[in-house]
Order: sequence, then structure tokens, then C-alpha cells
Amino acid sequence: MNKNLLISLISLLISVSSFAQSDKNSIELDGYIKYMQTNSFTDVNNYWMSDNLVHNRLDFSFYLKKGINLKLSARNRFFY
Repeated sequence: MNKNLLISLISLLISVSSFAQSDKNSIELDGYIKYMQTNSFTDVNNYWMSDNLVHNRLDFSFYLKKGINLKLSARNRFFY
């Protein structure tokens, strides 16, 4: 039981210290990328139709001065 408590406290301290240090950063980058494939058919032995999608999002945050923030976001979708 003491081992689990110690691990929980260490995890909490690491997360709090990393949260406190985030104010010092002047630039943040966040986002994701997804790949999605769709297959359609009427019969398993007949023609199959395949559709592919790559979807991504990028979020940039700039912290210039105290109280002055700039955010830039971009999204793309590529079908093939």
C-alpha cells in the first residue's frame, strides 16, 4: 500500500512541477494526425471500394508578453 501511495505522490509532484514551468515557455505546439480508411462492398467476392483520408490539425500558441497571446490553428484533409 505504501508503494502505491509513493508512486501516486511522485506522479502528482511531477505533473504539478511541469504545469508550473509551462508559463516560462514562449511557444507551444499541439495537434494530431489521423489516418482513416473506409472499405465498402455489396458482396465479399465482388468489387470493393476503398476510400482513404488523412486528417491533421496543428495549433501554435505564442506568448509574447504578459497578457498578450497569439494563437494560430490549421487543419488539412487529404482524400485519395
